[in-house]
Amino acid sequence: MIRRTLGAAGGVLLLASTLAACTGDSSEDAAVTEIATAEPAPTTGKSAPTRNYTDVDVTDYTTGSLVSWTLEGPGVDCYINTHSSSDSMGCTLDFAEDVRDASNGEAAGAVDWVSDGHFAPTMQTGGGDTPASVKTLRPGQRISAAGATCVASGDRAMACERDGKEFTYDDGDFSATDWTLGERNLVEGSRDAGGFCGEANNGLYADMWNTRVIVTEGTVDCREAVDTLDGYLSTWQDGSRGNSLLTALSNGWTCSMPTAATSRAENIKVTCGKGSMAVKIPVTTPGAPSN
Repeated sequence: MIRRTLGAAGGVLLLASTLAACTGDSSEDAAVTEIATAEPAPTTGKSAPTRNYTDVDVTDYTTGSLVSWTLEGPGVDCYINTHSSSDSMGCTLDFAEDVRDASNGEAAGAVDWVSDGHFAPTMQTGGGDTPASVKTLRPGQRISAAGATCVASGDRAMACERDGKEFTYDDGDFSATDWTLGERNLVEGSRDAGGFCGEANNGLYADMWNTRVIVTEGTVDCREAVDTLDGYLSTWQDGSRGNSLLTALSNGWTCSMPTAATSRAENIKVTCGKGSMAVKIPVTTPGAPSN
């Protein structure tokens, strides 16, 4: 299974000192505090809002100056750097919608506390599995460090605040103060072999910076091509599909990721086919960074 985890930029997670102030009470009830969160739409099937939470002992999550944790569900890993010379914080996230790094337009796989003081989606760097030593923040638990606070409201849901700014994440859905979802590059109509159809959502593969969809065979409806890549790149791979992650999708397309040698030789990061039609995400394209 390919899983995104914390790298140097990490994913972000920052929390407000206003919430941290609640922990100063020495009574037994001090560890349980009410937090108001937006009610989700009843039809979304997302996590229920967290009304009460329990503070965890942050030292259990601390190694040196780094506070780190993961959620119970896959794909979310977080950190806070508590060193006096650093204010970096972040979380890797699996975005349900296509989310782009505003600084370079590349597919985002993390949310970071940026230098001008708010949360922003960024490219995810690094990779690999989450170390076994990283503890889990369970639903209903809150963690606070360096003036930042996060509350887990579900297996893959979290609300974080810092300096009056916040972000919320719920099983792929994301929102943050001072941030709005931008437009990605999509082409209307059909394209023949060699044609560009737009940019796929990198989904769970947040280290896939280049997501340009190119037609390699036949005449392909670009919306169908991009939707197909979106579906494949947001499908969890459990290791049962072999090295090439061969996956048959419900819309009749079949997608895979070639082995490293084939990928380099044929400039193919991902390929999908249906009948006489085929598309790919190349390893490199003019004007796009390599993966």
